Amino acid sequence: MILTGCTAQITTTNGPVNLQTNMDAVAAYYNGQYDKDVLKLSIEADIFIAKTLKSRQYNKPAIVFDVDDTLLNNYSFYQRNGFQFRRSLWEQWVNMANIPAIAPIQSLYAKYVDRVDIFIVTGRNVFQRSQTLRNLKGQGYDNWTGIFFKEEWDRKLTAKQYKTRIINQIQNTSDVQIIANFGDQESDFGSDIIGRSFRLPNLLYVTE
Repeated sequence: MILTGCTAQITTTNGPVNLQTNMDAVAAYYNGQYDKDVLKLSIEADIFIAKTLKSRQYNKPAIVFDVDDTLLNNYSFYQRNGFQFRRSLWEQWVNMANIPAIAPIQSLYAKYVDRVDIFIVTGRNVFQRSQTLRNLKGQGYDNWTGIFFKEEWDRKLTAKQYKTRIINQIQNTSDVQIIANFGDQESDFGSDIIGRSFRLPNLLYVTE
C-alpha cells in the first residue's frame, strides 16, 4: 500500500487537543500540500500501471476505484460544515451531483479507461445511484466495466467487509487481474490483489 506524506501538523498532547488548531491545520493541508501529494501519487501509479501493461503479463488487467475522496473531492462539503458529517446535508450534497473530480486521478482514469477494465466500488447506498452516476459522468468518468453500490443486504457489513466482498467477487467472477486499487481509507484495501494499492490522503474522516 502506498501512503502519501501528509504534512499537516496536527496538535498532539497528553490531554485534549485544541479543535480549532487542528481544523486550521487540516484546512492548511488541503489548501496546499494535498494537491501535491495526490499528483505525486498519480505519477507513481501511472508509472507502475504503464510498466505493468507493457509487460503483457496479464490477459485481462483491471483497475478498481473508490468514489468519495478518490474520484470525487468532498473537501468543500466538510470545510463549509465545520468538518462535521451531517447526514441530511450530505444527502443534499450528493443529490446536487456536482462534486468536483480529483484532477490527477481523473486524468489517470481517462488515460487507461480504454486499455483496461475499470470497476468502481463505492460505499454509497444504492438509493444514491442515479445522482452518483450523473455526477461521475459529468466529471468525465464514464465507460467503466462495472460499478457497485452498497445494497440493502450489505447494510450490516462494515466498510471493510463490504469492499473486501465486492473486490473478491470481481476477481472471482469477472476473470480479471486487478493491477491497481485506488482508495482513501484503509477499509478500501482488505482484499489481496495481484497488483498494488494506492491510497490517497484523507484527513477528513475514517471509515472502518
